[in-house]
Amino acid sequence: MTELEEKRIWDLRSKGKGYKAIAIELNLPTGTIKSYCTRNKVGSGKCRYCGEPIVQTPGRKPKKYCSEECKTKWWNRNRKIIKHRFIKPKFCEHCGQSFLPIKRPSQKYCSRDCYLDHIRKGENDVRSE
Repeated sequence: MTELEEKRIWDLRSKGKGYKAIAIELNLPTGTIKSYCTRNKVGSGKCRYCGEPIVQTPGRKPKKYCSEECKTKWWNRNRKIIKHRFIKPKFCEHCGQSFLPIKRPSQKYCSRDCYLDHIRKGENDVRSE
């Protein structure tokens, strides 16, 4: 890979281009672009949702979003393209409200508050179940 190609990769990644688009433009294999970017920590450095620059903390996992708000908005907007296991709605054993057991399939209560209320009222010992 020439020095000119390396500079071009940095430039295109900073503009938000993906590996495949860069590979097509530079007429190089996609794997070559991906491995170069991974080894040299070449990233777009922009928020996936709003495009604002992200300040990365050294020694930590690279951030993809500038804030929790942007992360939530991106996930809500792209919910259909993200593959999740099928989750059946359940009813809370305390209040009867319908909820989706996202944390684990055996989840019995819609919230921690319902769980604690259920224990406080002594309806039955939940821990022994």
